[in-house]
Amino acid sequence: MAVDRTIDADLFLHEGGYSHGPLAGHKIHCDHELYEANLSKRDIPYLTHHKVQLSAIMPAAGYIELVLEALNGQPVHFEEIEFILPCPIPEIPVRLQTALRSTPGLSTQYSFAISSRPVPTEPNSKIESELHCRGQVQLLEKNHKVDVPENLSNVDTSGFVTVLENPETGETEFYDRMEATLGKQFEYGPQFRTLKQIKINQTTLDYLIEVELDEQMWETGNAEGYVLCPPLVDGVLQIFAYNLMQATDLYGFPLRVKNTTFLGKPTTPRITAHVSKSLESHLTTDMLAQLTLPIGEISAGDLRFYDSVTGELFLRIEQYIFFAVNSNWTSISKSKHIIDWQPKFMEPFEFCEDSPDESPIELEALITDLACSQSEKPRRLHIVELAGNRDPEQTMLNRCVASLSEKESQIEYWMVNNTSDQTKACYEFFHKHNLPLRFAAYDEESLINSELKSGLLRICAANILVLHREDNDFKDEDWEVFRRLAVTGGLALISHSNTEQISPPAGWRIVGVANNLTLLQAQHMLSKVENVDVSSKSRLVIGDWNNAISKWRSCINQDNMSASYAESTEQAINRIIEKYETSDRFNEIDYFFRNTSDDPTGEQACARLVELVQCLIHYQIEEPNEVCRINVVTQNAAMNIQNPGSTSLWGIARAMAVEIGNESGIEIRLYDIETLTDMDTLAWLVQNDVREREIAIRDNQIWAPRLVHMRDWYPQVCSMNNVAYFLSLEHPGQLNGLQFKTRHLPELGDNDVEVKVEYSGLNFRDVMVTLGMLPTLAYERSM
Repeated sequence: MAVDRTIDADLFLHEGGYSHGPLAGHKIHCDHELYEANLSKRDIPYLTHHKVQLSAIMPAAGYIELVLEALNGQPVHFEEIEFILPCPIPEIPVRLQTALRSTPGLSTQYSFAISSRPVPTEPNSKIESELHCRGQVQLLEKNHKVDVPENLSNVDTSGFVTVLENPETGETEFYDRMEATLGKQFEYGPQFRTLKQIKINQTTLDYLIEVELDEQMWETGNAEGYVLCPPLVDGVLQIFAYNLMQATDLYGFPLRVKNTTFLGKPTTPRITAHVSKSLESHLTTDMLAQLTLPIGEISAGDLRFYDSVTGELFLRIEQYIFFAVNSNWTSISKSKHIIDWQPKFMEPFEFCEDSPDESPIELEALITDLACSQSEKPRRLHIVELAGNRDPEQTMLNRCVASLSEKESQIEYWMVNNTSDQTKACYEFFHKHNLPLRFAAYDEESLINSELKSGLLRICAANILVLHREDNDFKDEDWEVFRRLAVTGGLALISHSNTEQISPPAGWRIVGVANNLTLLQAQHMLSKVENVDVSSKSRLVIGDWNNAISKWRSCINQDNMSASYAESTEQAINRIIEKYETSDRFNEIDYFFRNTSDDPTGEQACARLVELVQCLIHYQIEEPNEVCRINVVTQNAAMNIQNPGSTSLWGIARAMAVEIGNESGIEIRLYDIETLTDMDTLAWLVQNDVREREIAIRDNQIWAPRLVHMRDWYPQVCSMNNVAYFLSLEHPGQLNGLQFKTRHLPELGDNDVEVKVEYSGLNFRDVMVTLGMLPTLAYERSM
């Protein structure tokens, strides 16, 4: 746009002195070609629309534009363009300098460097410049030929299908998806939202890209001396961001560009690009079946830019090299998790000791042993310490919290005090540690009388109970609380004076005694429930699984008139309507399902369950405080799945539980049994609410899903013969991921020789090469 000298642009338009281009600025007279411009958000405001990790920086296309402007838009060939450091767009102007030095003896070849330096505030002050980009460029003849189709009409465009399009209505699907997927890694403002359409050939994985620059910006750029306005070229380079959107936790930044040929300026703001060798071919799946890219340097992309009107080729980038980064890789031990079915019981535990003084019982060692020895996968443990009136320094947690935090143990520690003030003191003392801690206040009386249906503590929760014996012995009521809190086979570590001896009641056995600690273990099986007390509850049992229904009748006392039975959903709905219309209600509904040949996928069972919940919620929503629990019982649909058709019922039940929420007055519990003998434990669970939404019962023992993080991202292997190893980094640039990995060597060629190495040493030179800080040539020539 034309400059109006009568307007103070700095005051009224908040523009800088270089806001009307060209980007390279003005020429400085010196012994080589040098151009300089002020760079700031006010001088070149449209560059603030290009952000990476929340910072506005110069796009890669901007460096190409600077050199083209310095060479007056002549046809050129860039042998290499190397991007050194990002060039931020600052608030306070800096001097952006583009320097070209001719190669001795070659008048058409130059080396160039693009740098920035702050404006000096004091005379004769020494200010270092910061190098952002460098490379080599050579002038070409006007009719220079390239080895690719020079016109779009010669490109085979058959087989391409549209995968993404931003229509003329102003919709920005590509950029909306990018914001949702990549977050703040890449942000493009209105001036850089130039990508309009992406087509892909599923066979060759080539792309056809339509890019269009704003018409006004195109005209303004021509008037201000731009050759290739950066948003035009950058729109094509955004295809790599599209590839990153398909991966997980990845972003990338350019390192260098090789063999770039510029043939002339396009005649229109709309261009078409043909991209081959894209990142699509580099995408692989990791061990979690998620798309990912190799971390580090990746060479991809042969990009050809065509004028959409004339079809003429005006720019080619033969090789685009960028660096892929996983921003979350350093915290992979905390961010990669699996859902694992884990037992809510403990195996028989034996404590080995030679003498009490030489083999003390330590909570830390006990936790480590239980977490590692009883399962191949990480064991999620719950530890409950009943600290009473003790100060934080006197608790058992204080002895081991530091070491447990360093080991990142997969435990959850519950600290229970008698008063809220003591709980607050423990929180302030321990919360700074890197350990999952939860705090609660229960006085002795409330703990004994509590049904544990709400709050932190619950039935069958503690793998390890940490107890402190006071001057008085534990009462029968105390032991009953301990029994309810502990899982079957749970451990109780009791602290007492050296002279005292613990005499546990029936149901507990002494495992070990050392110094002032005694370790007990609870019985390994649940107490069998002869008849579930349902006298105060109204129950509806649904299903045509006759054997299970018959077994369930005997468990819940079939003579009790509060239990109703229905073989079909229609009968059950009628029972519900009759019940609620008489101002009564069902407290629990047992839905028994076994997959049959008539419904192999479980589709009909899912539809019946949805119909049942829809009917029930109509009445329950009026009194949500009176909860009705739906117990869905299946066989072999969880853990080691033998009945895949029943898993659909679990899926629909989970979805409905999330959809209806806690305000509906309906709770959905999922139970899976292996054989009908497991019904005894199911009866115990009905009477004792362990507050688990999903439970599997195997051999009358309880299993529950737990979220655990993966200890090792890659499987560890022992030293083997005939295996090659190489030094690698999990996250390039960081030493904490340095490790050896196995590698499959290629077959020997005619002139190849295999050298067997028995031993090798690792020195700092190898580390430098792996980090990319020592050129390969220097490594090969070093001794």
